Amino acid sequence: MALRTKKKNSFVVPTGIYDGVLVGIYDLGTQENDMYKKEQEKVLFAWELVDLGNGEPVTISKFYTNSHHEKSSLRHDFEALTGRTLTKVEDESGIELKTLLGTPAQVQIVQENINGKERSKIKSVMKFREKRKLKVRSKLMYFDMSESPDIPDDTPEWIAEIIKRSLEFKEGIPVVAHEKDEKPPKEQTTKKPF
Repeated sequence: MALRTKKKNSFVVPTGIYDGVLVGIYDLGTQENDMYKKEQEKVLFAWELVDLGNGEPVTISKFYTNSHHEKSSLRHDFEALTGRTLTKVEDESGIELKTLLGTPAQVQIVQENINGKERSKIKSVMKFREKRKLKVRSKLMYFDMSESPDIPDDTPEWIAEIIKRSLEFKEGIPVVAHEKDEKPPKEQTTKKPF
């Protein structure tokens, strides 16, 4: 039998509303925005979608500019996720993003055609209103460059590559990626909804 090339299969999440848990928050540092010719601090939220029926955990991510300005997507999603507006203290000092890790939500997915390929995209997140707890298999991951310059061991390679493109990394913050631990993820229970 001859060696043949293989087509990479990418899973497209069908349009719909899914139960999910915020399993990853990553500080991506200051990234150059070529389209708008400016630099912006970015963060990434990773959601594990629950009960898709294929037996494997499916995660989907959304990029944000790290801003809680009244028109920012991050503020909009924070308020939708928690079901409340920012407090005066949060508005003055900023949102402590780490407190959101493990939060369950309803995640609305839509399809977008990018360069001729169908891609799944998070359109919105909404507060999880059910009393039941959602179980996830992904390890909860949090990375803040100001706390530690080392990229966590379990960071997906594509996220680590984005972090390495940050101005902070280019300017010499010794951000170090470690070898990945190949242990299968354990099932975890999320915290109660807000």
